[in-house]
Amino acid sequence: MKLSKILVLGVMAAGLSACSTAQMKQRVADWSDGFPNFFKFEQNRKGYAYGEKLLAEDNGSILAVRPFTTSKGVKAWYVYDASVPVIDIKFSFNKGTVYDPIGKEGAVSLIAASLNEGAGDYTAQQFQKIMQDNAIDVYFDASKDTFSGHMRTTKDHLDTAVELLKLAVQSPRFDEEAVARMKNDMMMSLKYKQSKPGWYAGKALREFVFKGHLYERSADGMLKTIPLITKNDLKMLWQKIAVKDGLTIGVTGDLSQSQAEAILDDVFAPLPDSSQKMEISPAQLQQPGRVILIPREGSQTYLLAVQKGLTRENPDWFTAQVINYNLAGGGFNSRLMESVRVKNSLTYGISSFLVDQDYAPVWMVQSDVDNNGVKQTIQMIKAEWKNVHDNGLTQDELSAAKAYLIGALPLAMDSTGAISSLLVQMQEDGLPYDYLDYRARLIEAITLDDVKRVAQTLLQPENLTFILAGTYEPKP
Repeated sequence: MKLSKILVLGVMAAGLSACSTAQMKQRVADWSDGFPNFFKFEQNRKGYAYGEKLLAEDNGSILAVRPFTTSKGVKAWYVYDASVPVIDIKFSFNKGTVYDPIGKEGAVSLIAASLNEGAGDYTAQQFQKIMQDNAIDVYFDASKDTFSGHMRTTKDHLDTAVELLKLAVQSPRFDEEAVARMKNDMMMSLKYKQSKPGWYAGKALREFVFKGHLYERSADGMLKTIPLITKNDLKMLWQKIAVKDGLTIGVTGDLSQSQAEAILDDVFAPLPDSSQKMEISPAQLQQPGRVILIPREGSQTYLLAVQKGLTRENPDWFTAQVINYNLAGGGFNSRLMESVRVKNSLTYGISSFLVDQDYAPVWMVQSDVDNNGVKQTIQMIKAEWKNVHDNGLTQDELSAAKAYLIGALPLAMDSTGAISSLLVQMQEDGLPYDYLDYRARLIEAITLDDVKRVAQTLLQPENLTFILAGTYEPKP
């Protein structure tokens, strides 16, 4: 999955603005299971530390992005920044957990957990000690559609960090002891998640809405499948994933372009050019308009609502984001936060967001709702969906959403790591390197007529599927 497919543009952060960041991340983690990381790009709220410092030296560009291809054919985008002596390299391969072998779900996630647990001549303990002693981060992550890696280091330890990254990518050990420990960690994490109602809602989302598609399977694996994964499974699977075809790289920090090129050639040029890619058909969302109950004890019901969304490549993407901001993506500025929380005190927070998965883009709502107010909340969500579908937004709502989406951009550039992630995201979306320079104009150009047209095309109140982990009894 492309990193922008996570570009919910403030949706989760704003929609749950009444919660702490830790609470937001936990609520998403409870159900997401292979969905993209929602805490990226324009919803990063840490501050403006880099927003002014990284104005491009040339032509007044917002960010001085330099695309390059190395002498050995490795492509990347690069931003030079010497404000701090830190280097970040972010990269992704376009093969994610959908590549898990059948019956061995969790294998790709196990690779992500194991790559920095020993590589080359270094055992897991030696690898981890070198990272700790030199303030180096080398870590990996897997979503349904992509496998990503990240190296972060200070300038003084760059050579050591690059050597570790190179070994992890090219020569992972997958030692039995280390893999067994990671399996145990994954299973412990899975058992913990299974104590949360959000996990059951996410499971139902996969099994009912994505039934019959590869998205039906758990990216985290299952307690019965994780023990079956072998060292040979990991080695064979990594050979499929780690290839240059579909590799996207972003480099940011205190190093020259020539240094960056040499590093990328050293780490990535030796990888195979390509591997066989699966033919995966788009998912057709199942159970439209249904209310699905997963019985769970508790004073609140965990609610997910889902309908078909749109891809990032769609020219109406930003118009949909404007609509979403006003539905439940704008925190206390949104309609559903006003009606469900402020006026009726049925929840602490409600959020909506667009998720652009490769094979099934969706539009979603999430909330924890008082059991006595679940039916009323469902009615209010449907009613607001229909209201915006039929009538669009007001001029004030349009202006507020535009201001937020435009003003949030500097928050995407508050660290070298955020910028390297942004560089990867833009490439995966097929955007030009100077896209940030005219992004604001695309948003400013949105009109009330555009909003009404897109709302009537996309919003489907009658097709919203509600998944409830709690005590509410839906009608047959």
